Amino acid sequence: MTPVQRFARVLRAPDVARLLGAAVLARMPIGIDSLGMVLFVRAETGSFARAGLVAAIRIADQLVDCPAVVDHAPVAAPVALVAAELHGRAIPL
Repeated sequence: MTPVQRFARVLRAPDVARLLGAAVLARMPIGIDSLGMVLFVRAETGSFARAGLVAAIRIADQLVDCPAVVDHAPVAAPVALVAAELHGRAIPL
């Protein structure tokens, strides 16, 4: 049985296709939001470097705004602290 046939077999199981479709649809804004921001900044400034910088700042800002992410990702904590310093926010340690 090929991988495509196995995948098709799984999709034919009751409710799997509907659940997969809902999951893909629900997560689509996560990627489209970042892509849209990068494409917009690139169109406005003409620079993918600036677009990447804006995307990186947004990710750092999300880490600051979501303490649970920082708590569970100790590697990201220094990035969040630097971003907080740049934004003038205080993070209790």
